[in-house]
Amino acid sequence: WRGEAAPLDDAMTMFLRVRTDAGGIARAYLRNPERNLGALLQIDRIERRGDHLALIGRFRGRGQEQVFAEAEYDHNNDLIPFHFAQFGVTMDFARASPEDERFFYPRGVAPSAYVYTAPPALDDGWHAGSLEEVGIDRARIAAFIEQLAREPQDGVETPQVHALLIARHGRLVLEEYFHGFSRESVHDTRSAAKSMTAILVGASMRAGVPFTEQDSLIDSVDPALLPANPDARLASIRLEHLLTMSPGFDCDDSNGDSPGAEDAMQEQRREPNWWRFALAVPMARDPGVQAVYCSMNPNLMGAVLSHETGRWLPDLFAERVATPLQINHYFLNLTPTNDWYLGGGAQFRLRDFMKM
Repeated sequence: WRGEAAPLDDAMTMFLRVRTDAGGIARAYLRNPERNLGALLQIDRIERRGDHLALIGRFRGRGQEQVFAEAEYDHNNDLIPFHFAQFGVTMDFARASPEDERFFYPRGVAPSAYVYTAPPALDDGWHAGSLEEVGIDRARIAAFIEQLAREPQDGVETPQVHALLIARHGRLVLEEYFHGFSRESVHDTRSAAKSMTAILVGASMRAGVPFTEQDSLIDSVDPALLPANPDARLASIRLEHLLTMSPGFDCDDSNGDSPGAEDAMQEQRREPNWWRFALAVPMARDPGVQAVYCSMNPNLMGAVLSHETGRWLPDLFAERVATPLQINHYFLNLTPTNDWYLGGGAQFRLRDFMKM
């Protein structure tokens, strides 16, 4: 096989919305669509002393107020070069252009009245139709689209719906996009892509791969991945525990001190094989006792799929899921050992993701 590798651009967008309230305070919030920085650094306001500006807020909205960034206003270029000391970066904020506003607001500052158009029939496997054909009230859907299109975007918690697609009775009957997205855009599905793990497991079973959700984890992976002195409870982990976030590892993505948390796994450099890393994470409880959200778990299912099928996971997905569903344009994140990361982040066109 020969081909051209065309990875996605590594974009990082920052919007800083500023409004002066009735008391003369410059209220502000930061939005970072590609990541969650705006939700973490919950900016409340900008304080000004002459040309010196400071972004004030609370981390995750809790604890003491702090200064997240400072800047000296650049009169010559009409820029605010906020320096975020904790990240060691300076971000030059410029006034928003109409194109910027098209992405910030659902459909620009002043969207035109919504007019329903049925999705087109394309060569992608979908049967297209109209709302009326499947018994959906057009007026009520139109009212909902108008509501989405005019969301005021007043704060970081304001809903930011990027797209709305509706399928009923096997027909795609609504396809609407917001915030600069389009039919051709691939969308970062974040942790919704964890569902791809379960889909790929089911598709592999359906194709005759000889394993079930009741099989033992340690009997379903390459023995070379197992730790030298495993916890005895490791032998009790079944494959269903990985899919239900209940294997018992000391892994909690909401706890920054958890040794198996996603950030801990991805930021460490001592073990490039994230499957081997996961199997060495200490146990915190017996398998099946409690579900704890942990991206390491569905990713570890990749070790099972790889071992049981002998296939590279992107090839397996292409053969068992993408090709049958006529999905031909998507992006999968790879781990340091060059396999598909099943913990989330795959990017799909939304007509294709709707097929899942």
